[in-house]
Amino acid sequence: MSATRVSVIVLAYGTEPYLAECVGSALATTTAEVEVIVVDNGASAAVATLALDSRMRVERAPHNLGYAGGCVFGASCARGDTLVFLNSDAIVEPAAIDRLVTAANQPGVGLASGDVRLAARPEIMNTVGNPVHFLGVVWAGGYGEPAAEHATSTDVATASG
Repeated sequence: MSATRVSVIVLAYGTEPYLAECVGSALATTTAEVEVIVVDNGASAAVATLALDSRMRVERAPHNLGYAGGCVFGASCARGDTLVFLNSDAIVEPAAIDRLVTAANQPGVGLASGDVRLAARPEIMNTVGNPVHFLGVVWAGGYGEPAAEHATSTDVATASG
C-alpha cells in the first residue's frame, strides 16, 4: 500500500448500537495513514461513548443534515486523498479499506465498493453492488447468495449505501 492518506467518514444518527465497533474496525485497518471522521448528525449520546484515539475526530453537524448532507459535511472536513464512506453498522476487516483504496485508485475507476455480507452469516451476501432496472428500480444485487460466488471484481451500476 502506498502512503495514501485515507479519510473514513462514518455518519452517526440516533442510538447507534454498532458505532463503537464500526469505528474500532476502521481504526484497526492496515492502512498506514487513516483518519476516521465521525459525523454527529444527531447521535450525541452514542458518540460520547467512543474511545479517544488520535486518528479519530468527531465533527458535529449544525443540525440533522440527512444521509447525503451528512456525508458531504464529513467529506468537507476530510484531510485524506481518498474518501471511504462507512455505514455506522458496518464492521470492516483489517485489509478491507486498503483493498478499496487500491481498487478506487485504478485507472478508469471512479468509485469502488466492497462486498457487503450479512453479519450473522458472513458467508452470505447482503449486496455485491446494486443493479438498476431500466425503469429506475435499484435492488441489492447478490442478496442471499454465497460469498464464494462473488470472489472476483466486477463492474456494478451503483454502490450500496
